[in-house]
Amino acid sequence: MVVAADVDDVVQDTLIQVVRSIGSLRDARALPAWIVVIARHAANGYQRRRARLVPVGDIVADYIAAGFEDDAVAQLSQDRIVAAVRSAIGRVTDGERRVLELVVVEQMPYEQAARALGRPVGSIGPVRQRALRKLATSPEIIAVGL
Repeated sequence: MVVAADVDDVVQDTLIQVVRSIGSLRDARALPAWIVVIARHAANGYQRRRARLVPVGDIVADYIAAGFEDDAVAQLSQDRIVAAVRSAIGRVTDGERRVLELVVVEQMPYEQAARALGRPVGSIGPVRQRALRKLATSPEIIAVGL
């Protein structure tokens, strides 16, 4: 089952594939079934990619919810985390950083972010996930226990 957040992307990918491959359709009567097969393949692709997502937000939320017992330790930990995040940000490309700024920090909808960046809306989610994966697996982030 495709999650609601991916439906527009699946439809867009399906239509793009239909346009690209329409020349290979031999029998016009098969068009509806052919489109269904393309849509199924696109949906399955999104399901596979979503299954590989790294739930960075949950890790960060759990860490923040844990709280700190000692303000001095808390400040030191916070400073280490900020330094680690700043260092890890250097591992993402400028385009990935910009997508994170708009979609994660500013919580801009994908369609609006795509327009602001001049990118296809279907590219925003994959770029976001790639950048978050880079951050989550960076040695700096791992070292501070996030």
